[in-house]
Amino acid sequence: MRMTKIDQAYWNAINRMTLEEKANRAFAIYQECHNMHQAIVREREPGLSQREVNRRVAMKMYQSDPITQRLLRKAAPNEQ
Repeated sequence: MRMTKIDQAYWNAINRMTLEEKANRAFAIYQECHNMHQAIVREREPGLSQREVNRRVAMKMYQSDPITQRLLRKAAPNEQ
């Protein structure tokens, strides 16, 4: 597939970044994703404790990791 001018400009900007800038950008994207999931959980179930919100966010963000999923389910044995 051919890159658009926007794609080219984006990758040119990425390629000019230092490793530290790239790491900071990756962390910022991860943090935004985490914050978005927290907001969704809180909106759906506003009465949850912060610990439970964090657990549910982790369940979502690590859904492809069966070991982490098992540990998170053990943290809340009354839930499936």
